[in-house]
Amino acid sequence: MAYKFDPNDQTTNVLEDKVFISVETIRKNIGDLGMKTIQVMAYEGISEEKELIRAVSDVILFSTGQLVSDDSIRRSVQRLWSNGLIETKEINTGVRRFNILWLTTNGSLFVGKNFRRRPAESECERFKREHANIHHGYLIKEVKKVLEDKDIYDEISTGRDENFIRIGDGRACIPDVICKIGDKRFFYEVECGTHKQLDFNEKCNKLSML
Repeated sequence: MAYKFDPNDQTTNVLEDKVFISVETIRKNIGDLGMKTIQVMAYEGISEEKELIRAVSDVILFSTGQLVSDDSIRRSVQRLWSNGLIETKEINTGVRRFNILWLTTNGSLFVGKNFRRRPAESECERFKREHANIHHGYLIKEVKKVLEDKDIYDEISTGRDENFIRIGDGRACIPDVICKIGDKRFFYEVECGTHKQLDFNEKCNKLSML
């Protein structure tokens, strides 16, 4: 069930079927753990469910000394979803499957009302902005982790700004992953099967000039 929030109304909100319900009722629906979960999610911009669960557990342990089970936090995530504050999507990288989460418009308004701040840009929102699609962003993140686990490179970067390279005659190239060993660079391209072969060849030609 999704709630529609009026950002100018501090007392009531409108349910999709025109039933009025208070913001306080939403707080009660998600509980104290749900409030802490959406706060951590909004403040830190975390999108992967497992990362969020770990972060919420760490915050509560640090601030109160209490241990909260992963299942309890996972249920709080479910309550956020059932109250229309977040959306979820399963990602399959070929290495693992996991859920990503993001705030709905209602969720962002709820955060603004309760914590008096704008939510940070989430990881999945950044991937959507920087890449052809969210799946591509998470594939690149997965490749970076695989390469880090090999422990053969001194540095690995995946950010579009840091990977931006001018190659002359007004052209530029942004490799998906750049790895460095000393003064040597290695470039990796991550494809989802959505690019035309001609476009892929063109990017590879650019990389060969670097």
